[in-house]
Amino acid sequence: MHDSIKEHSAGGVVYHNGKTLAIKWLLIDIGHVLLLKDTGKSFTELLANELGVYTDLAQEINKAHYTTMETQYVSEETFVADLETKLGYKAPEDIFSYFARAYEKQVRPNTELFAYLKEARDSGMKTAILSNTTAIYRPIQRQLGITKEDGFDPILYSWEVEMRKPNRDIFELALQKLDAKPDEVIFIDDKLEHLQGAQQVGIKTVLFDNTESVISQLRNM
Repeated sequence: MHDSIKEHSAGGVVYHNGKTLAIKWLLIDIGHVLLLKDTGKSFTELLANELGVYTDLAQEINKAHYTTMETQYVSEETFVADLETKLGYKAPEDIFSYFARAYEKQVRPNTELFAYLKEARDSGMKTAILSNTTAIYRPIQRQLGITKEDGFDPILYSWEVEMRKPNRDIFELALQKLDAKPDEVIFIDDKLEHLQGAQQVGIKTVLFDNTESVISQLRNM
């Protein structure tokens, strides 16, 4: 953990460098944190299998998808046209469904972390989502428990807010949406550069390496 919350804790309050921090929010990433990989195959391999193309082409298709869709909404029709123009690939008109099936085969809920977050909410904590992702995957993410009804509110997707981690602006927006001060929030992510973006605005961070370690750190609250 890069900005330790473990110095001392009592009564739900964290003491950090002599300062009392009333932590109110857990802000959590989706990929490789709330949803874990459930297969030994890469997403590119899964997408290649779905589309019936070579892995190299699937990699280019996926790269085009993230390049164009992670910070904006792009219609399926536009994306299909772009693939033909830029890659010379005549994609199926419903290509998003191929992405969705590959994604669904790759991920599974981190049930242990979901259970801990429910426990945290029951004790008065609030939970929210901040994720670099695209619109294609939202239906599956909802099916797997990432909804307001499941306790995640707000849910901030990069494609909706049109900016991505580690841009400090997205963390400033998150603080506005949470109506929180930086020292009231802990951000959990599996990428160091994303944590560094959060730290730039004063948010405390926990690096996700494995579920048991993260829960152990958070329980010190």
